[in-house]
Amino acid sequence: MQEPETMDEKTLDIWEGLHRRKYATEYFDIGNIDGEFNLKMETSIIDKYIKGELESKEYEKNTDNWKAILSEIEKEIGSDRMELFSRIKKIVGYIKVLNKLRQTKSLKEKYRTLLED
Repeated sequence: MQEPETMDEKTLDIWEGLHRRKYATEYFDIGNIDGEFNLKMETSIIDKYIKGELESKEYEKNTDNWKAILSEIEKEIGSDRMELFSRIKKIVGYIKVLNKLRQTKSLKEKYRTLLED
């Protein structure tokens, strides 16, 4: 029986250092197949996005908050009951759309400030 993780062990950087893998691998329970190139790319996209969200929302970078953000995404897109690979693919697709939208808004804002000058 495993002991529950301490607060330090729940900190993302410490957790990933102790386990030598990204938290996404644990979350999706894909440690045995994480080396597959496409899967590794997709989980990296998810991990990078969630860590960016933790930073932008000024949340503590820990496993509980990581799960909470992904849970919000999955509720929004209805992927939580899907087959694993379809689920990951849908989450990655959603994140790519969000990133494009943010990029477009940023460019629009830059253009607007150029016109005002």
